[in-house]
Amino acid sequence: MKKVISSYQKNFCKLIGAWLAIGAFTTSCTNNNVISDEDKPTQQIYTLSVDADKDNATRSLSITGQGKLGVEWLKSEHVYVKKEATWATGSLQPQTNGSTTNLAGTLSDVTIAANDVLTLQFPKSGDITYDGQDGILSTISANYDYAQASVTVASVDGNDIKTVGPAHFTSQQAIVKFTIKDKSNDAILTPTKLIINDGSHELTVNINLSSTYQTNGTGIVYVAIPGFTSKNITLSAVVGNEVFSYTKSNVTFTNGHYYPITVKMTKQVPTTDHIGKIIATNGLIYENASAATTAGTVAAGMIAYIRDEPAYHHGLAIALNDDTENSGSTSTFTFSDAMTKAGAHTPTVVSGTWRLPTQEDWVNMFTGCKVDGDGATTELNRTINGFMSKLSSIEGAGISNSTSYWTNTPNGDEFAYNIYFSSDTSCSLQSQSRMNKLNVRAVLDF
Repeated sequence: MKKVISSYQKNFCKLIGAWLAIGAFTTSCTNNNVISDEDKPTQQIYTLSVDADKDNATRSLSITGQGKLGVEWLKSEHVYVKKEATWATGSLQPQTNGSTTNLAGTLSDVTIAANDVLTLQFPKSGDITYDGQDGILSTISANYDYAQASVTVASVDGNDIKTVGPAHFTSQQAIVKFTIKDKSNDAILTPTKLIINDGSHELTVNINLSSTYQTNGTGIVYVAIPGFTSKNITLSAVVGNEVFSYTKSNVTFTNGHYYPITVKMTKQVPTTDHIGKIIATNGLIYENASAATTAGTVAAGMIAYIRDEPAYHHGLAIALNDDTENSGSTSTFTFSDAMTKAGAHTPTVVSGTWRLPTQEDWVNMFTGCKVDGDGATTELNRTINGFMSKLSSIEGAGISNSTSYWTNTPNGDEFAYNIYFSSDTSCSLQSQSRMNKLNVRAVLDF
């Protein structure tokens, strides 16, 4: 029997044939245009050799018998090279130890030509940052004692770069040795954090009580500080649950210099007079948020309660804003998420810990901030004029009317207590399912 092929089948076969023909043509063209490894452009690898010297306070750092900072090049060091904003791959290494040396090495992933200006930098490439210091001189030497030099390319002969003259390296920071004491009794202090503020920048040094002071000696902290001229500085130190401070005006730190300094610090003692004032990220207290900003630090919370017997913390501060996420689009949370969110509140404060307030915390803050006329029908059914007015006066975000805020106080297995703010002058205690989503305002133990 003769098989009949429909017109649809004929057209489909023609289409398949056309695709196969195109595929063969494409394959043929592709095979004829493959670029072999021999045809690919080779990456240019440059060689650079340049004499180099250092100023009086660059790596490697050590304290001499005369109490001065000793410096020299070490063959184990690496110097990195940048053209404009691009860092070259590779590095230069000192060929000898000493105060002067020849730097030599290979560079790639950058195009270099005559008259280009190259920046040489150690101990590492990238933007200069002083975050993460631990107060130990060897850590500064390895990671924070930046020095830079600029050289102009005289010629590039094949792959060989020649420069106009040697590289003169200059330090990008001063090195300061702080010996920290209590002004009241001249006793040595051993802080776990030291914060240096020059009015425009704030630098935090996190100190390991064992390794830092075992290496340096008790109460001694080394810090790399970018130089400045005639600025007012504030130091704050966290010792246990206490904060000590020191201020000095018209201070100059010159890049490349070494400064051994003894600072006698005064313990900050929070009192009820500080209620309604700001605690900042450096642990110090300011009149309001603007005053903290002017001092070069960041306002974190409003002091709302001072404990009579601060065995572990002096008191409570309330966050200046509600917690949110997703760029502010999410502003309410379940009870479990509220606990997590409050504990991760920012900005962090060197002398405190954020958390979700208890029912008792809210009572204490309302009581601590109360003014004449504030009273209570029950502990959490009261007028709160003082609390609300103080929060707004220090430039904090007020509590919204008709809004509920979580406490971390449970009410059985499925419920937890919350504070309902019925107006800007009164509130009451309620209980809701832990799965409901309510507002979160963190408190700081400080």
